[in-house]
Amino acid sequence: MAQMRIYKVCKKNAIMAKKTKPIKRHKVGFESEFLLLENNGAVSSRADELMARLQKKQPGYPVQKEYTHNVIEITSHVKRKVLHATGGWLRTVQMAIEEAKAADLKLLPHAYFGKYAPSPRSDPYYRMKEEVIGPTKMVFAESRSQAFHFHYCLPYGTFSRGEKQLKRLVYSKNKDLLISMHNAIIAADSALISFMQSSPFVEGRHYAMDCRSLIYGTMRVKKGERIIEGLYRKHKIFGKLPRYTHAIAGLGLRVQKQYEEFKEIVEEEHPHYMHVVEQMHPTKFYWGALRISRYGTFEYRGMDMNLPTYIIGSSLLLKYMLKRIRNERLVTTPSDIGISEPFKVEGKKLYVPPYTYLQEVLRPKAVIRGTGSLEVRKYMKKFAEFVMPKIPKRRDLGLERIKQILQTGKTRSDILLKQAHRLGWGRDSELSHEIACELALKSSRELEDEVARLLESELIIDAEK
Repeated sequence: MAQMRIYKVCKKNAIMAKKTKPIKRHKVGFESEFLLLENNGAVSSRADELMARLQKKQPGYPVQKEYTHNVIEITSHVKRKVLHATGGWLRTVQMAIEEAKAADLKLLPHAYFGKYAPSPRSDPYYRMKEEVIGPTKMVFAESRSQAFHFHYCLPYGTFSRGEKQLKRLVYSKNKDLLISMHNAIIAADSALISFMQSSPFVEGRHYAMDCRSLIYGTMRVKKGERIIEGLYRKHKIFGKLPRYTHAIAGLGLRVQKQYEEFKEIVEEEHPHYMHVVEQMHPTKFYWGALRISRYGTFEYRGMDMNLPTYIIGSSLLLKYMLKRIRNERLVTTPSDIGISEPFKVEGKKLYVPPYTYLQEVLRPKAVIRGTGSLEVRKYMKKFAEFVMPKIPKRRDLGLERIKQILQTGKTRSDILLKQAHRLGWGRDSELSHEIACELALKSSRELEDEVARLLESELIIDAEK
C-alpha cells in the first residue's frame, strides 16, 4: 500500500509508489486569525494563556501564535487526514470559543474597530522584519490586519516535497494547469476581497471598505488631512499583488528574487539578523496576496478575516473555480475581452482582465468602495456566474451568504457600518471606545452562533468529488 504524507493544509497532494494517477479530490485548508477580547469588549493580550489552555486540553491542537499577543491563528489539523476539513476546522474554532469563555475571553473574527495598544512579540523573525520595514509602520499595520488564508493543493507532480519547491518542468500538462490556476486566482482577487471585506475601520476611523488591504498592501490614499500608506509601499516586491506568470520557472525565480532582496537588505543594514534569514524558507519573505507555500499549495492571502459563513462561501467560490479550471483544462487568458466580459469562456480560453487593469483600477476600487462601485459589483457577479453553476445545488449557509451579497450589494463591512451608525457613530467622526467594544462583543456573539449552526449543517465544500 502506498505511503501517504499529509501536510499542514494540503491534506493529500500526491499518491506515491505504485499509484501514478492524478488526484481526483480537491483538498482545501484554512488559516484563520482571531483577535482576543476581554469580557468587556476591550482587546486582550492573553494569547499565550489561551494557547496553553488549548494545548493542555488537546495536545497538538492546531493553534499558532501571531505577531502580537492579541491574536491567535487556528488552522486545519496538522499532519492528519481529515476527510471533512471544514467541519474539522469549525470544531477546533468551537473548542477555542469554549476555552476562551473559561478564561473570561472572547474571540473576534475581525480586526478591532477602535483604538488599542497592541502588544508585539520579540521573536527574532518579527524584530528583523520590523527593522527592515520600519517598526512603527509594522506595529500599526500588522496588529490591525486580521486575515483569512485559503490553501488549495497544486496539480499532481508539480511540487517537490523533498526540496519544498516547484519542480523544474518543461513538458507537462499539469505544469500548464498550475500556471492557469495561479493566474485565475490573481484575476479573482478583486472579487474575493470584496466578498470578504470586514474591516471598515482603522483606529476608529472609516477609511475604506477593506482597510486591511489598504494598510497592509502597497496603496497610498489621502483621506482628509491624513495620508495612509500601505506597509509595503516602499518595499513593493514583498507585498504587491503578483503578476500573471507564463512559465513555472518564473514562479520559482520570483520567490528567489524576493528572498535575495530581503537578504541583501539585512546583510547591508541589519547583519545581526543574517542567521534568521538563512534559517527561513524562501517563501517566508513575501506577504502579498498569493504565493506557493512550502506545503505544496496555492496559498491565497488576500482576504479579510470574517464570520464562518463568509469564509465558507468565499472558499466555495475559490475551490470550484480551481476545480472547473482543473477539470476542463481551461487556459486563463489575460485580454481586453476580460475587462468588458470578465471570466468569459470561449473554447478552452478563460478570459480575464490584463494585470495593469487589476492592479491600477479594479483593486483600488474594491478596497476603497467595495460594492459601492458598480464596476466591482459587475466583476463579482461575473466571477460568481463562472463558478456557481459548478457548485452542487443544495442548501449551504456559506453559499446563501454569497447569494445574499450578490442580491443586496451589502458585505460584512456594510453591515458593521450600519451597526455603528445605529449605536450613534457619525460617518465623519471617530468611533468611541464604548461603540467599538459593543461592536466587538456583538461580532463575537455572531461568531458563536454561526459556528453552532454550521456544525449542525451539511457543507458543500467538504464534498469529496
